[in-house]
Amino acid sequence: MIRTFQQYRLRESQQLDGLWDFVFDKNNVGLSEEWNTNFPSNHDRVPVPGCWNNELGKYEYEGVADMGNP
Repeated sequence: MIRTFQQYRLRESQQLDGLWDFVFDKNNVGLSEEWNTNFPSNHDRVPVPGCWNNELGKYEYEGVADMGNP
């Protein structure tokens, strides 16, 4: 058979599951304060995959939140 299209190749993937650092960013300052390099020390840990607003004390929150490295 002659193929007239390029053979399909799978992309590399990486598992992201585990416990991740998590903090509410009520004032939306995480980006400007570069939390990606200096994550706040008063963070929680939440399971990924998961639904963080099912955790105690997080159900009513609506707004920005940030996740750090596991």
